[in-house]
Amino acid sequence: MAHENLKFRFNKDNHTDFQPILGSQDYGTFYMVYIKINSYNNVVNEFGYEEHKYNCDFKIQNFIGDITIGFGNTIPFISFNSNINENDPVHAAINFSIAPFSTDTSITERELSLQQPLQRGMILHTNFKRDSPPSDLYNPLKPNDSKYINPYRFKRDGEDYIEISGRLFGTNDAFPIPDNLAAPTGFCVPNRLIID
Repeated sequence: MAHENLKFRFNKDNHTDFQPILGSQDYGTFYMVYIKINSYNNVVNEFGYEEHKYNCDFKIQNFIGDITIGFGNTIPFISFNSNINENDPVHAAINFSIAPFSTDTSITERELSLQQPLQRGMILHTNFKRDSPPSDLYNPLKPNDSKYINPYRFKRDGEDYIEISGRLFGTNDAFPIPDNLAAPTGFCVPNRLIID
């Protein structure tokens, strides 16, 4: 896809500025997620293995929309890809979750301990999942009793609800549980970065 060729530039040695890692629109709100690397340390742990420790801050900026998007229950971490596709190389992923109606828009002093360093030319993909709206607003088992309907689970049709689910075209996999949709719907989501 064309959008996979468009990447944010990420300077791993910039310890001053927040740099973008994601732009998305969820629950009707357009927002962006940023990271700032505060410091880097290369250490040998108690087992004699080298660790690369990155102390990071994360920030969400809500731009347009009525529902505040904040960080969810998954604390940010980085995972390396052991099987890199030559046609679409992604070396690692930045993982976290977002949540609607959350005002937790910053995470500070998060230490990411990696087995290898982030290096120039690496491509990182931002993986994020959506946590469900708070239970006092939304009950997926009783949409009629909910103050809010999760648009990733249901479409309202008068007094009825249509349950939404999706899978990749051409697969025979089972349709996933709607609350756990992995891919955002709607416009292209910039979620790739290349390390300078």
